[in-house]
Amino acid sequence: MPLTVRYTHVSEEFIVVPPSTKTVDVLVRGLKFRINEAKKRELGYILDLSSSRIGVNTFLFNFEDIPLPKGLSVVRSNLSTLVVKLDHKIRKKLPVQVVVSGKPETGYDLVGTGTEPRWVWVEGSKTLLEPLTLLKTKPLDIGNADETIRKEAVLDLPEGLLPLPSGVRISAKVLIEEKIITKAFKSVPVQGKNSAYDFSIAPSGAELIIKGPFKVLDTLTPETDFEVLIDLSGSSPGEYKRYATIRLPVEMVLVSAKPEWFTVKIHQPSKKAK
Repeated sequence: MPLTVRYTHVSEEFIVVPPSTKTVDVLVRGLKFRINEAKKRELGYILDLSSSRIGVNTFLFNFEDIPLPKGLSVVRSNLSTLVVKLDHKIRKKLPVQVVVSGKPETGYDLVGTGTEPRWVWVEGSKTLLEPLTLLKTKPLDIGNADETIRKEAVLDLPEGLLPLPSGVRISAKVLIEEKIITKAFKSVPVQGKNSAYDFSIAPSGAELIIKGPFKVLDTLTPETDFEVLIDLSGSSPGEYKRYATIRLPVEMVLVSAKPEWFTVKIHQPSKKAK
């Protein structure tokens, strides 16, 4: 039957830390129904630490100090001594860092995390707490996420550290945004319009560098989704240097276009043979 070791008279300046005895297994003799009743009561072994000091303290395990119900007796235990380690108790205010697991949906990025509160007071062992520079949460699953996640997080504290107040709630925010990429498209066809004459354009293709959401930009094709247009309205036969007008789908941003100028030759109509 397991007995929980309960510590009493611990100085306010001290804290019990691992490795310290938490339970003792004892073999008990008595009527079965009495033993079952004792198990339900979750009996404890009281250990007085009023005379204990910083470091490791050793105590003899005394059967007579076990609060067994009448009719039960201890035959033996798995331990003859109990070990209790004490450390100085301190408090420290630390920032909270969100830990995540998994990856967002394809085409989305994790761009940041945050918590409310941003800082939490922690109390515990000086040996554990003094070197810490931040507190981490237990991992939040962001697998296949395509939007910002807001949920309650749990602090992943080492044994012996407690948040203050003990019931502090951590609200975590994981910012998920659509991935923005830049992509180059070569040989995008250059078209002329509004000319009554035959014409030629050199070069016949443009190189466009475009920025936009990954899930959209990755599906676009130069032949069907972009327009590089030169307006030839009112132009008579001859050779010209012209800019092109570039039309892109919604959400797309033009980063650069090459060349800046195109050579347009508008051809004189051939004379009909008499």
